[in-house]
Amino acid sequence: MPKKTIALAFFIPLLLSSCGSTTETVKTEVARKSVTTETVKLDYFTERVKLVGKVAPLKETTVSAQVAGVVKSLNVNIGDNVKKGDILATLDFSTTAINANLNNAANAYSNTLTTYDLAKESTKNDLENARIALENARINKENTYISTEKQLLLAQTQLDNILTQKGNTEKTTTLSVSLATKTRDQAKTALENFEKTSKDTLTPTKGDTSGLLSNTQVSMENALITIDSAITQADIILGITNLNKGFNDSYETYLGAKNTTLKTLAENNFHKVYNTYHVVLDAKNTSNGATNIRLADIITLLNESISLYDSIVSVFDNSIVSNQFPQTSLDALKATISAKQSVLTQTNSSLVALSNSIITTRTQLETALTIAETSLQNAIAGSISSLDGITGTETLTRTQLENTIATVKNARDNVDNALKIAESQYTSTQAKLQSQLTGVKSQLDASKGQKDLAGIQAENGLIRAPFDGVILTKTVELGTLINPGTPVFTL
Repeated sequence: MPKKTIALAFFIPLLLSSCGSTTETVKTEVARKSVTTETVKLDYFTERVKLVGKVAPLKETTVSAQVAGVVKSLNVNIGDNVKKGDILATLDFSTTAINANLNNAANAYSNTLTTYDLAKESTKNDLENARIALENARINKENTYISTEKQLLLAQTQLDNILTQKGNTEKTTTLSVSLATKTRDQAKTALENFEKTSKDTLTPTKGDTSGLLSNTQVSMENALITIDSAITQADIILGITNLNKGFNDSYETYLGAKNTTLKTLAENNFHKVYNTYHVVLDAKNTSNGATNIRLADIITLLNESISLYDSIVSVFDNSIVSNQFPQTSLDALKATISAKQSVLTQTNSSLVALSNSIITTRTQLETALTIAETSLQNAIAGSISSLDGITGTETLTRTQLENTIATVKNARDNVDNALKIAESQYTSTQAKLQSQLTGVKSQLDASKGQKDLAGIQAENGLIRAPFDGVILTKTVELGTLINPGTPVFTL
């Protein structure tokens, strides 16, 4: 192996050169030569120097057993070079308390480790279950809020629709009642106006768009003229009034000669018609020119006039002809009476038709008013019924909304509480499991400490080199029982 160069080597030649006899040195001049110098320094060199001497270790120590046991193996011999940490020998302490302690500690650690692993797995499972329960509670809350929001929206929408329907119904029914009222009022006004102009009198009005009343008035005026002419003609024939008495003096004796009763009847009919006619005229003249003539009175007067002429015809049929009252004269009178009868009949028919038209018009107006009244009552009843129905539906829908709000609140409170409970249970479970796991971990750490301690004691059964060196002595043999402190090697 290489040797270190020491500083003494450089001084040996100097010492050797200084030994010998003393001579006088003759000084001569030597020519100067250039030299190269180099500073002396410590360095390695490969040359070997053979020296003779006694070798002794610089450091020597005794390696002893730290625990009791039987020498199981000796791994080195005297003179062997060893490194620090090399196992020099091993002890067997399988029959000692150390081995029992080591086995017990290992078993205890293994059991505790198994318990710890199981506890961790159980804790993991329990915590996962608690987490799943918490997550389910959150999802349930979210779903409940979403579904209940839809329920609230649906209930509110239903109420809004009912309120909208109610508003539309109120508008519709109000309009319906208003239109029915307007129709009723128009029908009532039409009937009232008609009654004012036709019930007792026939006074033409601006509202007589059909011309019925105006035509009736003209027809009645013409009828009065016809009646007046008929009365005059009858008076001429019968000679009742002084005004026309002279006309029938020549045939007075022959008229109704066969049945004088018929002539008396005709005269009575004349007086009746004559008196009725003047009553009608008086009624007309006392109204400042207004046409206050009753249509029924004129028709009655026409019927009486027709009866008068019928009785005159009967008188003619029972008259006697003579030279003073020849057949031609009688026939001429009959023809005149017949013509008047025809006019009276036509006039009567015309007025009866007008009367029937008035009655029909009145009936139509009354029917229209009745229908309008019925329609109004139906509209009012329908409005009340519709509004009552919608109001009932509104009340029911509003109650349903309130119930939905209460149900939603209850459902949300339940899921809120369930979430709080799940959160509390998760936190509690986490703390509880952590506490349990900490306890088991503490047991595991204690068991590991015992195992490590037993391992250290078992490690002491391995005799190791404390440093690099050479084995000088070996004081034990295989199978030797040694105690703690017994020297085994010298290093």
